[in-house]
Amino acid sequence: MKKQTWIAILIVSIVVILGIGIGVKAHMDRVEINQERQIAVQVKQMFKDIREIEIKDVHYNSSTGYTHANVNVCQNDGATFFVNITLGEPKTFVGGTEAMRQQGKTEQEIEVFYKNRESERIK
Repeated sequence: MKKQTWIAILIVSIVVILGIGIGVKAHMDRVEINQERQIAVQVKQMFKDIREIEIKDVHYNSSTGYTHANVNVCQNDGATFFVNITLGEPKTFVGGTEAMRQQGKTEQEIEVFYKNRESERIK
């Protein structure tokens, strides 16, 4: 084959590989944001008087099959507490006595700060 044909094949291959890589990255970002949104909704349903939530870390435990999240919760009165929750397991969390006292449900809209520094208001 001519040199020009090989160069064309190489360029097309590079473009295809880059396109697939960018598509996979975009998909993974959407999955991560959706997972973090589920975490925020779960925290909102577990604790009362929340003003904002900051998701610090999300990790999947392959041995148990559960996803865990470390979350900072700030309440309307300015009080803040840290909690570790298990996604999909309502009422399952690890936190201090402040978290135990604040169990309930938040009805109003709250601000959520995701790991990638984006924020969103959820109802």
